[in-house]
Amino acid sequence: MTDLNTLDARPADAAIDHDAALEARATTLLDLALRDLRDGRAIDAFRRLGSPLSMLWTEARGSGRADALRALCRAHPLHALVQEDPYTRRAAEKPRGYAGDAVMMDFIYSGE
Repeated sequence: MTDLNTLDARPADAAIDHDAALEARATTLLDLALRDLRDGRAIDAFRRLGSPLSMLWTEARGSGRADALRALCRAHPLHALVQEDPYTRRAAEKPRGYAGDAVMMDFIYSGE
């Protein structure tokens, strides 16, 4: 069992190395998914992202790096590409406060 008092006692270098490793793994994952999308393999891209991105997010939250990981993901070219889809963009922006608002339901039911 981890002693919570020892978590703050790790050397600063270890924290920096951990942060760099997390960012490197996230960047590699996003780069590979972007390559898949650009090569016309959208299903492969999103399958690639699913579980590994969730694990990275859990790790980032647990280490206080969630804001940094979110910023890294939003700055990556994959984010801009995915936001070109009107469904994804609207779900992310939540202009009426939640992703499944009436306009989104109209999008879905009309097939636009």
